[in-house]
Amino acid sequence: MSELWWSLLLLSAFGYTIEGLTVKRCGTQVISNRIVGGNFTGIDEYPWTALLRYVNHEKGTESWGCGGTYIGGKSIVTAAQCVEATGATGELKFVRLGEYDTGTELDCVDPDGQNCADPPLDLQLDRIIIHPDRERNPNSKENDIALVILEKEPPYTDFIRPICLPKFNDINDLRRQLFVAGWGWTVGIVQSPSAIKQDLNVQLVNTTMCKELYRDTVINGASQICAGGHNGTNPCRGDSGGPLMSTKDGENWTLAGIVSYGPRVCAVRGFDERPAIFTNIEHYLVWIFSNAV
Repeated sequence: MSELWWSLLLLSAFGYTIEGLTVKRCGTQVISNRIVGGNFTGIDEYPWTALLRYVNHEKGTESWGCGGTYIGGKSIVTAAQCVEATGATGELKFVRLGEYDTGTELDCVDPDGQNCADPPLDLQLDRIIIHPDRERNPNSKENDIALVILEKEPPYTDFIRPICLPKFNDINDLRRQLFVAGWGWTVGIVQSPSAIKQDLNVQLVNTTMCKELYRDTVINGASQICAGGHNGTNPCRGDSGGPLMSTKDGENWTLAGIVSYGPRVCAVRGFDERPAIFTNIEHYLVWIFSNAV
């Protein structure tokens, strides 16, 4: 193992350094009042989840689109497809952190308004960095990863915190629990984005089995992860770019992957129950550490 990999291993275990900034207290969250029923998250759960806001200049409209994950400093990691050339969604305008319910200005989980989140924070972009292998081959489904560098570093609060990056070869520990979180569609055949952040427990799928299920697509077992699909449990439209998260103890969270793509009809039991495909963060650690700020 190279000296760089040993450094990454140690840093990811005890906090890590991005451009001289030591990211400590990563992967922790405060769970004050989890919502019971459904898959709604707690108001302060997964404080590293980000929402990407887009503007369509032709139509003069704005909308929420992809998700992302705050990894510390000024850096958000997301899918390359979310920040590539302007498409139907529009051009990326800003990144929002600390959001829970996009349908309300003040997010509270009790009728008295005592248990409320801080107002979400909208952060402007400094630059976007797409992985060079993706830029060289934009039609491929591989290397679906990009960094959004913010103009300023957000504060560390109960509602905005960085997630940890994985240790070397950590994704092979199958005892972990894997979750996806975001505001994507709750039913894959109608336009039904969730206003409230939701989460979903997914299981890893063997790469060999995944390749059998995706015979028309190249699945790279090193740079991609297959997970979900059982009984309609999949991330869906609007979840792209969001986090695949792992935890062994429910307290310390690590970014294992990025939502990339999946079945055309998702989150519907009895339809196409193939797993979703995630970009494997571990495979891109050197690139992330080299470009994050």
